[in-house]
Amino acid sequence: MSKVKKLTIYVTTYERPLLLAKCLNSILSQDFHDYNLIILDNNSKKNYKKILTKYRNKKIKYIKHKKNLDSMGNVLYALKKKTNSEYIMIFHDDDLMQKSYIKTAI
Repeated sequence: MSKVKKLTIYVTTYERPLLLAKCLNSILSQDFHDYNLIILDNNSKKNYKKILTKYRNKKIKYIKHKKNLDSMGNVLYALKKKTNSEYIMIFHDDDLMQKSYIKTAI
């Protein structure tokens, strides 16, 4: 069984794979690493496969909803998910983190 992480980060996305890549780079370059990273795709029609292949060794979980939940519905989905983490964070594909953001927030 894998170690429980201190933080679970949910990244919501819809139709913006290139922005998602920049967002993921900013998260993966953090100086805090005790987190699970879960992408919540709000039923995008655009292909995320190329982006996700780049990160396949980074232990990122990708969930694509079967229907569009709207922006707030995607956030509520994350809030309702059960996690063993002490904290959760909702982040968006068009945002970037400075290198010490998570460490400071924790």
